[in-house]
Amino acid sequence: EFHYATIINGKKKEDSNNLGFWDAFFKAIASSTGKFILWTIIIGFMITVVVLYILDNNIRLFSRKAKKVGTTEIQTSYNDIFEINYDAEIQQAAHEGNFNLAARLVYLHLLTLLSEKKLIDYGVEKTNFDYQFQLMNTKYYKNFMLSAHNYEYAWYAGYVVNINQYNQIAQHYSSLRQQLTD
Repeated sequence: EFHYATIINGKKKEDSNNLGFWDAFFKAIASSTGKFILWTIIIGFMITVVVLYILDNNIRLFSRKAKKVGTTEIQTSYNDIFEINYDAEIQQAAHEGNFNLAARLVYLHLLTLLSEKKLIDYGVEKTNFDYQFQLMNTKYYKNFMLSAHNYEYAWYAGYVVNINQYNQIAQHYSSLRQQLTD
């Protein structure tokens, strides 16, 4: 009743309400190793929270500023792709060294050629996947896939196209254009 320890047969009798696990736990935490482990967990958790916050909010502490790709002024919207003088525009973009724009114009011209041949149903709201699906069972499918891939890298991925890469794109475009006119 008063929680006195009683001695039975020379051994101290433990109180039946003793919380042995919690006593051992608190003793372990009170030790120097326990304190070290506890503080390591707390600091690790706090660092994790801070890093996740920084990543989630796109904060750059130790990295350089992001490079802007293709900072030259380029015309990005065309009201009607069927009214563009592609040969002149492609030549001008390539002459100015704007190979990303030239690759885009090559692709838009390919879309107009495919639409004129009634191989695709062109629409401003349609995606490259829609056009690939429309060409799936034609002989132009593989070549169009490669052209769409080149266009997406040059225009959307921020990849800077150099002259050698543009020459490969232009050569592929010329062969596909020739295939469409045969």
